[in-house]
Amino acid sequence: MLMSKLVLPALLLLVATGCPNGDSTVKVADDPPTVVVVSPIAGSAFDPLVPVQFCLAVADNSSDSLLQIVAQSTVDGEIWEFDGEPVECAGGNIGFEATLSDNDHTVQFTVTDVADQVGTASVELLRTENGAPICDILSPSDGSAYEANTVISFAAHAEDAEQAASELTAVLVSDVDGELWAGSPDSSGAITTSLSSLTSGYHTLSLEVTDERGLTDVCGSTIYMNECTDADLDGFTTCAGDCDDNDDTIYPEAEELVDGKDNDCDSITDEGSSYVDDDGDGYAETDGDCDDSDAEINPVASEIWYDGVDRDCDGGSDYDQDGDGFDDVAYGGEDCNDLDAAVNPGASETWYDGVDSDCAGDGDYDADHDGYDDVAYGGADCDDTDATINPVAGEIWYDGVDGDCDGWSDYDQDGDGFDDAMYGGDDCDDTDATISPVGSEIAYNGIDEDCTGIDLRDVDGDGYDSDTVGGTDCDDSDAAIYPSAPETWYDGVDSDCAGDDDWDQDVDGYVIDSHGGSDCDDTDATVNPAATDVWYDGIDQDCDGWSDYDADLDGYDSDVYGGDDCDDTLDTTRPGAADAAYDGVDADCLGNDDFDADADGYTYDVYGGDDCNDLDASINPGEVDSWYDGEDTNCDGANDYDRDADGYTSDSYGGSDCLDVDPTVHPGASDAWYDGVDGDCDGANDYDQDGDGYTADTYGGTDCDDTAIGINPAAYDVAYDGVDSDCDGGSDYDQDGDGYDSDAYGGDDCDDGDDTINPGAAEVYYDGIDQDCDGADDNDQDGDGYDYSEDCDDTDPADSTWYDFLDGSCDGVYDADLDGFESDVYGGDDCDDADDDIHPYRWEATDGVDNDCDGAADAADTNTPDVSLTGDDQTRVFTFGSGFTFNMCGTSYSSVTMSTNGRIFFGPSTTSYTESYSGVQQYRQILGVWDDLYAYSTDTAFVQHGADAVGFYWNTIPEYTTTNSNTFAIILLADGRAYVEYDGLAMTDGAAGYSCGGTAASAEVDLTAQFAAIPAGAVGMGNGTEDLIYELFDTSANDLDEYKWFYCMPDGTSDGDGDGWTTSCGDTDDTNSAVYPS
Repeated sequence: MLMSKLVLPALLLLVATGCPNGDSTVKVADDPPTVVVVSPIAGSAFDPLVPVQFCLAVADNSSDSLLQIVAQSTVDGEIWEFDGEPVECAGGNIGFEATLSDNDHTVQFTVTDVADQVGTASVELLRTENGAPICDILSPSDGSAYEANTVISFAAHAEDAEQAASELTAVLVSDVDGELWAGSPDSSGAITTSLSSLTSGYHTLSLEVTDERGLTDVCGSTIYMNECTDADLDGFTTCAGDCDDNDDTIYPEAEELVDGKDNDCDSITDEGSSYVDDDGDGYAETDGDCDDSDAEINPVASEIWYDGVDRDCDGGSDYDQDGDGFDDVAYGGEDCNDLDAAVNPGASETWYDGVDSDCAGDGDYDADHDGYDDVAYGGADCDDTDATINPVAGEIWYDGVDGDCDGWSDYDQDGDGFDDAMYGGDDCDDTDATISPVGSEIAYNGIDEDCTGIDLRDVDGDGYDSDTVGGTDCDDSDAAIYPSAPETWYDGVDSDCAGDDDWDQDVDGYVIDSHGGSDCDDTDATVNPAATDVWYDGIDQDCDGWSDYDADLDGYDSDVYGGDDCDDTLDTTRPGAADAAYDGVDADCLGNDDFDADADGYTYDVYGGDDCNDLDASINPGEVDSWYDGEDTNCDGANDYDRDADGYTSDSYGGSDCLDVDPTVHPGASDAWYDGVDGDCDGANDYDQDGDGYTADTYGGTDCDDTAIGINPAAYDVAYDGVDSDCDGGSDYDQDGDGYDSDAYGGDDCDDGDDTINPGAAEVYYDGIDQDCDGADDNDQDGDGYDYSEDCDDTDPADSTWYDFLDGSCDGVYDADLDGFESDVYGGDDCDDADDDIHPYRWEATDGVDNDCDGAADAADTNTPDVSLTGDDQTRVFTFGSGFTFNMCGTSYSSVTMSTNGRIFFGPSTTSYTESYSGVQQYRQILGVWDDLYAYSTDTAFVQHGADAVGFYWNTIPEYTTTNSNTFAIILLADGRAYVEYDGLAMTDGAAGYSCGGTAASAEVDLTAQFAAIPAGAVGMGNGTEDLIYELFDTSANDLDEYKWFYCMPDGTSDGDGDGWTTSCGDTDDTNSAVYPS
């Protein structure tokens, strides 16, 4: 954007300018500026991550600060604009820096001086070469298996030739559990982390490493997480050591049986069975030995208490010596005396005997368990049968119970020594110790402190309580001041406590003017400065001092009350005021007619009078008029140029009346035709009544109907209306003049607008025209019901096989809608072969139709995306799984990287959004439409796989910063082909096609033209030998919408005969260069 232009001085001066580059050319004021790029030099390489330092040598007679300088890149657009503050640089006078995107650029500099003269220069800059990073997963190795819940050590290595390893970014993703880790390698390139809680089953681990310029590498490893099962429901899973998960008698720690099985999974069979005395103490398990591995444990051994061992195998607790059923409290039990069977938690307590029989741990002298011993046994509980009564209990007043055992009266809550009056006492407020019969009374506080029944409220004793305590006495210190006392005005005292102003006797809110106020009558409340003045009553109600007979305040009293103001409601109407004519107002009160400005005695006709010119006294209804002088002197309104008063001006004065002395002759008068008289002054031929320029044929002319203007020899004849409009005498129902009347009007000509179409014409098939009017299908020459696009031989009604849209060979392919998928009626999988928008792998829309032919429509279709992408410039690796691979350019791939910007990558990828040839050539990829797209939700860019295909969908995805909609898809098929479909493209630019990457090179093609030219026998677009097929829509409108086709790409198959075709793409004999699809 250019800055505001400056005005060139009127005087041009010759200026000798010393330029920074040594040029001493003499510059004159009308020379354009010059600009030289000092640095960087042309062809320089730059790092896209580092700002480029630019230095310009600019010369002009104008000051540098007045120049407009703009730098624009062929890729990035405007990258810099001069702000009027020059920054010197080495060898130049204008320096600045700018960051360029990761592309080759030509930067042009445009310098405009104050005279709008322009100088330009440019420089080409090349980005530094950058290779993709390399990654390798070291652990776990591909194909490893782990038990569920195993923590797996993950290790990988990443490096980049141009960038430190620690500056790379990496993301580890599982195709089952999603993202597992994200971060950067260490300085050596090592990546280590631990993986835990992976879902059971197979996982494809993909590590994507990205350098600072967006190039990526993806390495992968497949592992298996073994699911831990307990099929025999014995409580032990395979991961917990169950050595036979089909036998519920076999598991770790199971009893070893004499059954020939390793029941306890210790790898020894039948050891230590219950029938054998394993420890040699004379007792086996069947004899009651509860531990046959220890000879000191058997039914006759002596018990050692509290060691946790049941030595005598009696089954009793080793921590219950007294055998009362309760373990000793010292060993985690509840028995507080394990030597006395009568003492245990289940025993009954005997109070006040000093023994804790029930081991409750409470005092034996606190029967009510309130924490206070009975007063009879040295405690302070005055009632040990009631837990609510004790020294810390809350006192409940007036219930007759000493709840807190303090011995105080239960009816004296405030402790002032007087019981509550409600309970037989004389304390009128038992919640306040200051109130009692001996309390001190305080005036005006509303409280009866001495319990006399009243509060002191009238100190001066005048019979009125003070207004401070709700009374009406405004001064309780003066007995002469109270509400009914007599008022003395203007003494400054409010004696009657009315609260009004003592200087305002009439209480109208205004002080009397004799005491500094503005009330001119303080005995009448209706008279004050705020009152509305009633005019003409002789009273100055608003105290403004103005005459009561001059309502409009113009200084003149009303003439109704002896003055001379003829309108006392308007201050503009008064004697001496300026009087404006025609406003209906006698502003100066002189009584003249306001609508007769020229005073000729006639009112102006604009205001209801009959004087047509009120500025000229010589023009009025009483004057005599003269004709043709242009002046209506007598104001009769008649046209001064229409003497005969027929309503038409004389043609001598620009009118149209050809005879202004005869009122019967004028335009619009009835003209008697064919009498030779021009009665209507139209100047027309009196023998051409319809005025069409042709004389009636009855008076020697050629007009066959002189009453209709549309009928004459030059008229266009409207066919089929029964009228010979052109007077040629021909049939009105044979428009094309081929001798056959139209079939719409009883004839047999099926196209009466074309003389080559009629029952006598020869038929030309397949041009869409029924030349011989026989009504037969023009595209079905043999009349067998199939048009030529479906009929293999349209001259033979017995041959009508479906047409194959790829090769046109009538080989029995049933694809009537030409969407590339055969009808399911004939063994294919297209569930609607009449609609090319319904076929396998189509995106499912909410329209009540099974769009993808999977047997379910709309919400009933449970297929969900495997991977979704959201946001701007996003990429994500998708691993196919289930053994699916896709051969791209001779390499088999099990995963690809999807970009929100409309393409999929096989190997290194990029997030670049600016389409270019280099961006197409550099990467191994298939481009649906490469453009700057924005995935605003999870259903706008997603991957969904089937049994024999993987689909990549961009659904209603908009271009970045727009709200337009673009829908397209790429389907990778198991047979090696790629299917692309476009269904709703709003974008006009972009790039499409495929590339093997690296040095792949090819001229740009027109894809839709290439599709139309696919030869018979070809598998799809492409011969199998092209490394690159593409089209850029940067200079032409994108025309892919509603197209769909297959790509047949290089898959490593050679072209043995050198004819440019591989067998994969349709060459049926690769030993014969003369045989290929054509």
